[in-house]
Amino acid sequence: MGYLGHPEKVSRFGREVEGPSSPVNEPCAITRGMEPMPKHLDGPTVFFTVSLARPGTRLLIDEIALLREAVRRVRTRRFFHIDAWTVLPDHMHTIWTLPAADPNYSERWGAIKACFSQHLGLAGRAPEPPPGRLSPKARQRGEVGIWQKRFSETVLKDRASYDRHLAFCWIDPIRHGLVERAEAWPHSSLHRDLRLDAGRVASTLKAHICSSRNPGQMALPLLSEVAA
Repeated sequence: MGYLGHPEKVSRFGREVEGPSSPVNEPCAITRGMEPMPKHLDGPTVFFTVSLARPGTRLLIDEIALLREAVRRVRTRRFFHIDAWTVLPDHMHTIWTLPAADPNYSERWGAIKACFSQHLGLAGRAPEPPPGRLSPKARQRGEVGIWQKRFSETVLKDRASYDRHLAFCWIDPIRHGLVERAEAWPHSSLHRDLRLDAGRVASTLKAHICSSRNPGQMALPLLSEVAA
């Protein structure tokens, strides 16, 4: 599997309703994804973009196994749900849903970055950081300086925003000219979502393209089978 998660439950945007009523039919429930959100995950849902310090490299996909292991270790200690994740050569986009009792995503990202960097360093495969990126003291601490220090985050507060960012994760490899079809990019949770509900994927993508302010987006190729 190319992306970083596991074939687990995909969340709904909103909260699963207690009691016998189905959350799909309950008026106050806003559905999202393909299956119910685990009830203990009632914290924020956040879209992230995380990038390497040196653009134009292939480090994230060349070392996808190490990146996946770093994410697995952090999720084991401090769980978060992976709604979507797409890894590109020098950056990645992901949507997480966090538990309300422990919503600190900055610490989780710090742990993921540190774990990945440390394993690269131990394997002797850490690239040279950009000039001036690391001080001598930072090098002594074992830092390798491969990540941008900051990342961007957007809290997703409604279904429209969620679907828009979900579609963005799926089609970003096309935007970068890496593939012509979204499903051709291996490092994406799109493949999990297609297995769970291909029709929902197609409708989400079509809605995203049709609502785009850029008419050129209408020409973006999507899925060879389900988006026709």
